[in-house]
Amino acid sequence: MLQIPPGVFHPKYFFSTKLLLHYMLHFSLHGKTVLELGAGSGLFSLMAARCGARVTATDINPVAVECLKKNAVINRQEIRIVLSDMFESLPREAFDIIAVNPPYYQKNPGNYAEYAWYCGEKGEYFQALFSGLKDYLHTGSTAVMVLCDACNFGLIHQLADQYEWRLNCVLRKSNLLENNFIITIEPGRPVHKKLPLSSAPVFESIYIRLREAEHRLYSDEEVQNLPDISSLHPHYKEWIIRKKSTEKLIRYLSRKEIPLNILEIGCGNGWLSHQLSVIPESHVTGIETNITELRQALRIFSQRPNLNFVQGNFNKIDLHGDLFDIVVMAASIQYFSSVQSILNHILQYYLKPGGEIHIIDSPFYQADEVAAARERTVKYYTQLGFPEMIPFYFHHSFSELVSFKCHFMKNIIIRQSPLIKNMHSFYWIRVKNE
Repeated sequence: MLQIPPGVFHPKYFFSTKLLLHYMLHFSLHGKTVLELGAGSGLFSLMAARCGARVTATDINPVAVECLKKNAVINRQEIRIVLSDMFESLPREAFDIIAVNPPYYQKNPGNYAEYAWYCGEKGEYFQALFSGLKDYLHTGSTAVMVLCDACNFGLIHQLADQYEWRLNCVLRKSNLLENNFIITIEPGRPVHKKLPLSSAPVFESIYIRLREAEHRLYSDEEVQNLPDISSLHPHYKEWIIRKKSTEKLIRYLSRKEIPLNILEIGCGNGWLSHQLSVIPESHVTGIETNITELRQALRIFSQRPNLNFVQGNFNKIDLHGDLFDIVVMAASIQYFSSVQSILNHILQYYLKPGGEIHIIDSPFYQADEVAAARERTVKYYTQLGFPEMIPFYFHHSFSELVSFKCHFMKNIIIRQSPLIKNMHSFYWIRVKNE
């Protein structure tokens, strides 16, 4: 039972609090230390305390703080309640879980009640969140927030990058009014054994609709002939470029003149895995989370004895201890939140000593280009009618590769190409396991 006076955010009328609560209750909260920033009426904090967590709840609004105290008494839950502007009055300590249902409309709040809605004209709320968060986390902490498609994702990502955080969308739910996203806040330069990936069912539902809108769902006959395609197709010029990159990669691998066990991560409809399987004495495995396109790959290419496909999240698939000579990521690394994480995961678990990772057909940016690239992506997906795709697409800089033994092969796309204008170079990047 909750008492909620005027001027305090009411969770009954908004889906965000319920979604955050639903997601967090999948965790074992008993004995955990939990911080809720901007707790409002305290629904999440009360439920966490009921599950056995040791809870701290904060709010900048004095009315909300008094509401929190009353609701804690009414529900017989012990909660530490702090009147605080973000972390300002909160003693420094590390929490196991930090949960936030943040304000995200870009306007300066005019009174305490408006702090529940407005994050400041320049996103000052998120700047305070990302700048202070590190002092309240330990190595095994989880920080999570809930956002909706009314957010300025570009600004929020930019501020997260500024303080070396990465935002990873792990859950999406839709209702009649909006799309809501559960976002984890993770260190920006981690080296994890467990690879952070977006939720496959959530991603696929968005991705397939997007592919259809972009005219990137191909017929079986078209897939079988890729990278060759009709000159009348809207992406004909793009496929000219991809054909060149594929030919260069196959020539390079064929010159090794040894049997190659090849893995393609994010194989989609399987066209590139099929091309790679023509390399003499090769065996190719394609992995893809997207079951729609993978079924097409199986339907078209299953007759090749040296080619097989596997469905699922890359870090959860059992490949029976197989190690690979070559791992290929073609136009796929931008859907992974961390270059370091996936490369370290491949090097540790999937690549033979002396083996190679090849990244092709994906853009990389200088550090000062990332923000502008992200803004272009936000504008593109928004205008196309797919703002929910924004949290799934990542912009990687060359600085993320500095800890690896990389070799930049010949550029595949030149910026001044007459075929593709206003497009950054796609680099062919080789990473060796030495």
